Parts: sequence; C-alpha cells; structure tokens
Amino acid sequence: MTATKEKFHRGYLVVTGVILLMFPMCFILNAASIFYTPVTQDLGISRTAFGIHISISEATMALMLPTINKLFKKYDTRVTVTACMVLEGIAYFLNSRATSVWMFYVDAFFLGCCESLLIYLIIPVLVNNWFAKNTGLWIGICGAAQGVAGMLFNSVGAMVIASSGWRACYMLWAAVCIVVGVPASLLFIRFKPEDVGLKPVGYDPKSSGSGQVQALKGVAMKDAVKMSAFWVVAFCPLLMAFGCNVNMVFNDYYLGIGMTTVLAGTAASTVMFGNMIGKIIIGGIADRSLKAATICSGAGILAMLLFALVAPHVMWTAWVAAALFGVTYGACNTLGPILVKNVFGLKDFSAIWAQASRLQAISVTFATTIWAVIVDQVGYSSALWISFALFIVAVILGMKSLSDAKKVQPMWVE
Repeated sequence: MTATKEKFHRGYLVVTGVILLMFPMCFILNAASIFYTPVTQDLGISRTAFGIHISISEATMALMLPTINKLFKKYDTRVTVTACMVLEGIAYFLNSRATSVWMFYVDAFFLGCCESLLIYLIIPVLVNNWFAKNTGLWIGICGAAQGVAGMLFNSVGAMVIASSGWRACYMLWAAVCIVVGVPASLLFIRFKPEDVGLKPVGYDPKSSGSGQVQALKGVAMKDAVKMSAFWVVAFCPLLMAFGCNVNMVFNDYYLGIGMTTVLAGTAASTVMFGNMIGKIIIGGIADRSLKAATICSGAGILAMLLFALVAPHVMWTAWVAAALFGVTYGACNTLGPILVKNVFGLKDFSAIWAQASRLQAISVTFATTIWAVIVDQVGYSSALWISFALFIVAVILGMKSLSDAKKVQPMWVE
C-alpha cells in the first residue's frame, strides 16, 4: 500500500497523537509554577528549595538526551513513548504523596528523562519521518499545542488547587498521563511510515527519487560534531533559549513601568500567545524560505528595544513587545531542528539534534540563576540589553548556518 492510494494519510493520525502527548508533556515545565506557593506553604520549605526540582529535571534532560535518543530509535516507538507516559504518571502520583522536598528531587530525575523525549525529540523526529513537505509548519503546529495545553492546564490546575489542594492536582496530572498519554501513544504513534507500508505525506517519487534513499541522506553524527557548522547551528537556538529566559524577570519589569499585578499577568499571557503563534509562523515560513524564517525568529530584537526604550514611557507597547518576544521564544525549538536538518540532512538527524539540544538544555539549566544574579547586580534594564545582544548573535549564527549548509550538503551520503 502506498500513500497515494489513501484518501486520509496515517501521518495525520501520528501528528494528532503528538499533539495529544503535548497535554501531559506541558505539566513538566509549562504548568509547574502553580505549585510553588501551595507546596512550599504546606510543607514549610522555601521556594528556592522547591525550585531545585526544576533544575534537577533540566539537568537530567541534558544528560539523558543521547541515551533517550538511542532508546527511541532502537525500540518500538509505542513502547518508549508509553513508558514515558507511565513513568511521568507515576512521578506525579508520588509527588501527590510527598511529605518532604527530597521526594520531589527524586521524581524530578524521572520527569527529566521523559522531558528529553517529549520536548526535544518526538516532534522534529516524527514530523520529519512522516512528512516530505511542510515539515516546518507541522513542527510549528505540534509545538504550539504545547502552549495551548499549558494555558489550559494552568487554569484548570489553579482551580483544582483552590478547591481540593495541590495533592489532588498532582493526582489529576497523573491521571491525564495515563488516560490521555498512554492511549495516544499506543493508538497513533509510529516511528516512520515504512513501518506500516506507507510513504511520507507529500512524497513524490518523480521529484525526489527513492523515498528510502532521500530519508537516509545526510552526514553521520560522528562527523557532524567535528565540524564548525555543528557549533554554529547548535548555538543559534541555544542563545535564543538563554536570552528568552530573561522572561523570568519580566514580572518585576512590568511592575516597574507602572503595571498592576493583573496587567502584568496579561502581558505574561501575551508572551505565551506570541510563543504559540510564533511556532506556527516560523515553521510555515521555513518551508518556503529559511532565510526569512531566521530573520523572523529575531523578532525578540525589536521586542527588547521596545521594552528598554519605549514601553517605560508608552505602556501599551509592552504588550506589542511581549508578543514579539514570544515569537523568538517559540523559535527556540522550532527553527533549531529545521536548521539542523538543512545543514546535516536526515541520515543521523535525531542523534545530531539530540546533541545540539543537550547543549541548549545545559544552558537553560543555569539560565534562571544567571539572570537572577544579573538583575540583582545591574538591574533588569541591563538584562534586557544583554538579551538584545544574544538575539542578534543568534540570528547571525542562523544566517551563517545557511551558508554552511551549501558547503556541507555536497558531503551528504546514504
């Protein structure tokens, strides 16, 4: 059976499954902040002590990415993803039973293992396997689903905590992992179309030759990491991600320019809205012009200018800046895998992207602390200008990767 004989391609079921998996995935980071106040007050611990569990999950993710990638490729995808969903569900169930902060630290290790697969690998790898065209758009759509899920479950979680307490909310998180995540994995997820006798969506044998050959062309991972082009393409999303973590100090900035707490909350939501829309925009544009997508991913440059120079005097522009900042935020995990594919091909794509993601995850692990120190020492205004510079360098590196691709692509082999 070939893709051309099917009216509805199974690839669309695969991305549906990925989108559903973004719901339990969002709990790890996107919906983590709602627990800080109730957990610390109930257990009598500091916010810093509780926050360490996030750093542990980030560090675990950075360390485990290469290993998780090998397991992802070696075993049936349904097995690895389902195992992640079950492990995440167990971790949240144990969190609901926690009586000491160290229990959150142990669970954070298991959540970090799940995070490495669900945040960095599953979207770009499966989309590139199942779609021969419009891969950027589908990567953006799947990534945007994470933001939608985060907005939904932040609200739902807050209501559950207010009515039934934080333990009940962790129980809900565990239930969603099992009830939504496990069926989505078992019913929809498959690693590649060849596993079920299909070709990718949009596959055209006349224009691309053998689909199997096309899927295997590229640079081997062991060769890619020795090239300067790897470090260029890896540091582009890394610097964007590090710069976007200045978002952690935005609340103080909003209050500093005269916003009320409510208005500051709407500005924070605007960043998340820009994040969601940005992923789709960057992904869609990348399918037509990588140069244009790279330039658009630098929307945060203009955002920092507005935040630093205009918003303190014309407050409404802070919402414009927040939306533009969100676009760059969304580009971190959307533009990165697209650039890696453009430079190194699909032969060892998941392994190369895992290594690049590992560097990004390591930087993010320390970013929150570093931004807090910067703000404490020199103020949030200087933090904005530092982020401004990081975004400029990131865009320059992105453009450099496009020229590097012209030199590396002739080296692609089957």
